Formats: sequence, structure tokens, C-alpha cells
Amino acid sequence: MILLFKFLRRIYIYRSIIMTMAIREIQSRYVGTLAGFVWSVINPLMMIFVFWFVFSVGFKIQPVGNAPFIVVFLCGLIPWTMFSETLMANTNAITGNVETAKSTFEILSKKGEKTKISSEIKATTIQVSVPASIPETPVKPKTKLNVLIAGIVGLIASIMVAFSQSF
Repeated sequence: MILLFKFLRRIYIYRSIIMTMAIREIQSRYVGTLAGFVWSVINPLMMIFVFWFVFSVGFKIQPVGNAPFIVVFLCGLIPWTMFSETLMANTNAITGNVETAKSTFEILSKKGEKTKISSEIKATTIQVSVPASIPETPVKPKTKLNVLIAGIVGLIASIMVAFSQSF
């Protein structure tokens, strides 16, 4: 939890750099298109319209329960699009900045060597500070945490299944 707060704090501290980089990325991405930035909104809307027309009008897919097809479709399309775009952007960022990736790898490998040296020092004594004890009352399961973990694992699994089926 502390790592999350540190991460969010760094994002807040470097927000101007992040904003500048995001604006530069958007400008460079849509520089050659006719509609420019508007294309990033029009493209997904047109894709949603085409899928809705093909499945709702063409194939006459019936709604699931009370939810219309477009709602069910968007529940799968939005996470998949986010995953796909993130994967492609990260891949392009790494392949576009090979020198930065190489220097980062060299720095990390040097730190790894330092850790290897310090891990070779063996501890001679081990002291148990708090002995283990059997709880007197039954332990209740953390339902909210279990549901959250199951939801995250389910989302990741569904993304992996959708990714594997598309290739």
C-alpha cells in the first residue's frame, strides 16, 4: 500500500512532465491525419457503430437479460482496447528508444551484481523475535478483499483469453 502512495505521489510531482509528454505523443501520433486529434474519438465510435450494426441489425443478436447488446459489447471492448493500446504503446516506446533501454539495462545489471555480492554474506545467527501463537477465535475471511482479488484475476484472465483468441 505504501508503494501505491509513493507511486501516486511521484505522478503528482511529475505531473507537468507527464502532461507535456502526453501532449507531444498525441500531436506526433495524429500529425499526418486529416481529422487530427478528433480521429482518436471518431475511430472508436465508428468501430462501435459497425459492430452494433453487424451484430444487432445483421445477425439480430438478442439482448442478454435486460442488457442491450451494445452494453455487453462495450464491457468487453473497453478493457480489450485499453490492454491492446497499452501493449502497443509500450512496445513502440521500447523499440523507439533502444539506447535508453540499453542504458537502463546496464544500470540494473550493475545493481544486480552489487546485490549478488551482498547476498553472499551469510548470517551466522537467527533470532525469532515473536513466537507463533494459535488464534483463540476463528479467523473470518476477508470477503471484500477476496472479491476484489477475484475480480482482478477474472479481468486479467478474460483479457488473456481475448488476446489469445485474436491471434
